Amino acid sequence: MTLVTTLGTASGLVQLAAFVLYIRTFRRRQTRPNGMSWLMWAYGSMVPFYIEGDTGAPLPVLLAPILCALLSMYVAARAFLHGPSVPAAPHDWLVLALDLAILGGYLAFASAILPGEGLETAFLLLPAASSVLSFWPILRSTCLDPGGERPLAWFVWSVSYGLMAFAVMAAELPWPYLAYPVITQAMNLLVGLLAMGGAETQRTGRPTTA
Repeated sequence: MTLVTTLGTASGLVQLAAFVLYIRTFRRRQTRPNGMSWLMWAYGSMVPFYIEGDTGAPLPVLLAPILCALLSMYVAARAFLHGPSVPAAPHDWLVLALDLAILGGYLAFASAILPGEGLETAFLLLPAASSVLSFWPILRSTCLDPGGERPLAWFVWSVSYGLMAFAVMAAELPWPYLAYPVITQAMNLLVGLLAMGGAETQRTGRPTTA
């Protein structure tokens, strides 16, 4: 087993573990997922698989986003159909439209991009841009109500994307391939840190103070 395969597989297994933690708290109604973010992850996580796979990334590197896409579909569907879910704010719909426009632009123009035109780097950075947009609704709702999330799963997800970044480096892929895992790791860490306020409040029964 190569180092790339080992790191990629570890990233996928940690990704799966984070979902197990999250879905358990969700089913117990200990969290209130932001359905809009989960909807964007459900389709958006397939984009790194499509773009990076199309440009030559090894399959183990793409295991984490594949699992994220499949399991996010479950969380999004359950959040919207059964709840509890954070209601979408009006500007969340704008974020969804922008995200769809970015990804739709890739699908529309990818077939017209020829090797050597210098556009490959820009398109490899699209998943990172989409990741930032897709985290906006849950960052907003967690900032307003930290008790709606639990921090542990988010920190585990951050480990998964850190391992994915190491797999990218072990595969000696160009630097744009690092944008998605590194930025997504940072976004997960941020949600986890915001959620820590809610966990502390529930533990002590009083709001945290600065």
